[in-house]
Amino acid sequence: MATIRKRCGKYQVQVRKDATNISRTFINKVDAIKWGKEQEVKIEQGSYVSRKESVTLGFLLNRWEQEVLIHLKSWKAERYKVGMIARELGNLSLDRVNSALLVVTI
Repeated sequence: MATIRKRCGKYQVQVRKDATNISRTFINKVDAIKWGKEQEVKIEQGSYVSRKESVTLGFLLNRWEQEVLIHLKSWKAERYKVGMIARELGNLSLDRVNSALLVVTI
């Protein structure tokens, strides 16, 4: 069941069901209730996909390269390192990536 709390004039919705914990903040209480019910239905039907499952490490590394790397002095060396990681682990979703995996790969 969705839990709705009023915080700082906004409504925070938390949905906890089947080891899934998601939350979001809304300005309107009606929108908060609607979103909470929608998420509960998605979880029950098995159609809920978390952000961690839908985003890959390769996507994040590519975005970091485009937004941050271009501003660094040593961008060529860093780009090489990021490319190596992306080739090895780029297809993994974020929910499967942890520090132990990165240490073994690097």
